[in-house]
Formats: sequence, structure tokens, C-alpha cells
Amino acid sequence: MTPTHTTSRFLLILLGIGIAVTAFNMRGTIVAVGPLLEAIRADTGMSTTVAGLLTTLPVICFGALAGVAPRLARRFGIDLVIWLTMVGLTAGILIRLGSSIALLFLGTVVIGASIALANVLVPAVIKRDFPQRTGLMTGIYTMCIAGGGSLAAGLMVPIEERSRLDWRETLALLAIPSLVAVVVLIPRLRINSRSRESVVSRGIAAPRLWRNRLAWQVSIFMGLQSFIYYGMGSWMSPFLSDAGLSDERAGLMWSICNLAGLPFSFIVPVVAQKLPDQRPLVVWVVAFWAASVVGLLSAPADYALLWMVLFGVAGGSSLSLALMFIVLRSPDTAHAAVLSGMAQAIGYTLAATAPFLFGALHDLTGSWQASVAMIGLTLAPTLWAGWFAGQRRQVALPSS
Repeated sequence: MTPTHTTSRFLLILLGIGIAVTAFNMRGTIVAVGPLLEAIRADTGMSTTVAGLLTTLPVICFGALAGVAPRLARRFGIDLVIWLTMVGLTAGILIRLGSSIALLFLGTVVIGASIALANVLVPAVIKRDFPQRTGLMTGIYTMCIAGGGSLAAGLMVPIEERSRLDWRETLALLAIPSLVAVVVLIPRLRINSRSRESVVSRGIAAPRLWRNRLAWQVSIFMGLQSFIYYGMGSWMSPFLSDAGLSDERAGLMWSICNLAGLPFSFIVPVVAQKLPDQRPLVVWVVAFWAASVVGLLSAPADYALLWMVLFGVAGGSSLSLALMFIVLRSPDTAHAAVLSGMAQAIGYTLAATAPFLFGALHDLTGSWQASVAMIGLTLAPTLWAGWFAGQRRQVALPSS
């Protein structure tokens, strides 16, 4: 093995570690706020509506800024931009240590903007640097996203209660993994100029994806699976509580739901890469979702554990499958970056409306049945979009 090859392999290993740590921060930094909202409200005096913005603002950033990431990558280089997102994420976390409410929201916006850019560019990096292991790396990436969210949601309150830290200091602990990502990704900056030239040279056709039918099918699948997850996820605990479960058990069911999806968020991309097309996986995911929705409509309390496991498996599988569509349907890094930006702009814009619509239907009808039924109706267009997105084609080729 030559020194050059050894160095290249070492940089790839560092990149793999960097991707994993980066992914760990993406959901955890946002989800961690939820369990501490009551403590935040009690300390700051803000209303429930204003406090809710702390979890809504990052999702809005995801949709608003996703399209900016490919342009920044072409201008400054994809490795540099990803590294700067981790610097920005660390800064945003530390800004929230400030005593004023303004700094709390400023830090939240910086966090949301940083994650929005990283969200888009990591699939493109996987496409560029791991062309033979896209399934494995997408699986690791997705599993770390979900795992980071689960750990952050479960550990924030125990850490605050069992230590002498207040809620600001507890949230600041999330800067540790983002700081690790900053350090681990530094060696990648040495190849940034080369990767920038590569992306620019291939990026001419990429902006035309907004008129590409396959790109829209990939984007719609990404959007609808996000809509389903965030719609149900935002109100699952109140729904189960109203169905007869205790508040503690309802919260436990949602935790189990997320844990059930973890192994499948890793397995599904590995399987997807080996299949000639991914339509069977789409059908499997939608079938699990449909069984969960039917169960929640008919007997939510009696078999809550079963419905939550089914929903978790479908949720973990669908996100990783949506990310794999971005990688597999793109012929090169430039197209992967632009397709990722398009899919996530549409996806998170849809996702941001889901909690509001779910809650509004409940207020309008006085029950959760219509809200859950709305999720059931969403499965039909999800299956349609996934069926076409799962075919073995690429966005640079005619998609009609």
C-alpha cells in the first residue's frame, strides 16, 4: 500500500467519522429542546406559542435554505461548506448560553441554518466519496440522525435533574459532538479546492432539475414521508393519552417508536443499493404505515405497542430510502447536491405544515380521528411518488 493510498484511506475514514458525528447533531440539537420547554418557559416567562417556535424555526430554516446549499458548494467547495456548518452549529449552541431571549432565538436560527446546509450536502459527499458504499454510508448517516434525536430527547431532562446544570448549560453540552465534527473534518479541507473544481465542472445541467419529472417524484416522496413523520410525531403522545394511556406510557410509546426505526434506518439503504430498483421497499414501507394508521384508528390503546413499532419501522425506513433516492437517482456529485436541495426544500416545507394541520383538524372536529385519517390519505400519493422514484433511472436522463 503506497503512502498516497494510505493517506487517502485515512481521509476517507475521517470523513466517515465526520459524517456520523455530523448526523448525530442534526436531529438531536433540535429535539433536545422539546423535553426542556417547560423549564425554558418557567425561566423566561414566554408563552407556549412563542416557546413552540424554538422547535419550529429550525424546520422552517430547513425548507427555506435547502436550495442555497448547492450554490454555496459550487462557489466555495463542498468540504469547506460542510465544515463551516459544523462551526456554525457549535456557535449557535453556545449562543443559546446567553441570558436573553433574543440570543436564545438567534442561536436557534443559526443552528437551523447550519443543519439545513449540512442536510443537503452530506448525501452529495456520500455520492462523491463512497460510490461503492452508498447504501452503507447512507445507513450510518440516517441511523445516527435518528439515534442522536432519540438520545437527546431521552437524556436532556435526566441530565438537568441529576446535575447542577440549568437548562441553558444542559443544551450547551450538545456542542461537544459538533466540536468533535469540526476537528475531525479539518483534514478534508486540504482537498477542498479540488472538489470545488470538480463540482463546478459538472454543475451546468444541475439547475434544470426543477423541470425534471423524476426529480419531482423524488422530492415529493421526501416531502410526504417527512409530513407523515412530523405530523404524527408532534401529536402522538396527546393522541395516545386521549385514547386512554397514561401520559408516561404515551411518552414511552413514542420513544419505542423511534427506537424501532433505528436498525431499519441502517438496513434499508444497504438493501436498496443491492436491488435493481427500490419499488418493493416503497410498497413495504407504505404497507407498514397503512397497518399502523388503521390500527391507531380502530384500537389505539389496546395494541399501542404494535402500532408504534410498525410506525417506527416505516418511519426509519422511509427517511433512509428517501436519502438513497437522492444518491441513486443522481449521476454525479453536482446533481446529487442540487437534487438534495430541491427534495429537502420541498420536504421540510411540507413537514413544517404537518403539525399545524394535524392540530387544526383536531380542534375543528373535536377528536383525533380526522387527523390520523389525513395521514392515511397521504399514503396514496406517497406510494405513487415512491413507485416512480424507486425505478432505476437518473435525473440527468429523460425521465418521462
